[in-house]
Amino acid sequence: VSPPHELLGFLRACQLETPLDTNEQHIKNTVTRLRKTHKWRADIGLEDAMNDDHWVKNENQHRSLLQYDIVGNDVHGRPILVELVGRWNVERILANSTNDPAAFTKLHAMTIERLTTMERTKGCLDPRGQVVIMDCLGLSRAHFSLVSTLQSISQVDADHFPDTLAELYVVNAPYIFTALAALCRPFVSSETLQKFHVSSGVPEALLEFIAPQVLPAELGGVRKDCFPYDSEAPPTSIAAHTNDLETNS
Repeated sequence: VSPPHELLGFLRACQLETPLDTNEQHIKNTVTRLRKTHKWRADIGLEDAMNDDHWVKNENQHRSLLQYDIVGNDVHGRPILVELVGRWNVERILANSTNDPAAFTKLHAMTIERLTTMERTKGCLDPRGQVVIMDCLGLSRAHFSLVSTLQSISQVDADHFPDTLAELYVVNAPYIFTALAALCRPFVSSETLQKFHVSSGVPEALLEFIAPQVLPAELGGVRKDCFPYDSEAPPTSIAAHTNDLETNS
């Protein structure tokens, strides 16, 4: 049985306008999508992987590969993922995603599952949403070789994790980001695109919903020496996310 917030996410994705929408086709589409997702989750062994030491270790290594970490929660209690897209080693990512695409997809799914199921701060009104900050400083034409990989990942999110993205902030975006985004746009729903906020710098608006002690100094906060900006620092452990939940919000 799916949790209520997961059901609501799929209902929205299937265009049910209200909880009392009686459009039979919309309801059938929702049931079909849920069944496909439950089968997909079983096929890739997602639940088992989330509690498997081997896969958890691999997911931590995946964070280093894709230069991302879960830094804390925003003022609404939603988890925040920061990713240094501009610092990606494109050749390594391309090799990983090409040599074992199933594992690459599974590790990505583990990250989204982690964000979706993380404990929220008391009083959080959004039990499913997450905030992503993509720092594109250093983005180059080399990133275009990853378009196929990014499209595949976007399709996984759309198919199996609908309505999980609350806000996406793209910061330090160079002019080339527009061309790269255009190639991925067909794989992103119009509803998701409305959640995108693109800036050529670091907007002060981040501090309106993220506490300074949570936000890395490179993004306008006061937090220093933290991964992924500090490559010598380890990614935040899952235990730390739970222990710091109240103080980081």
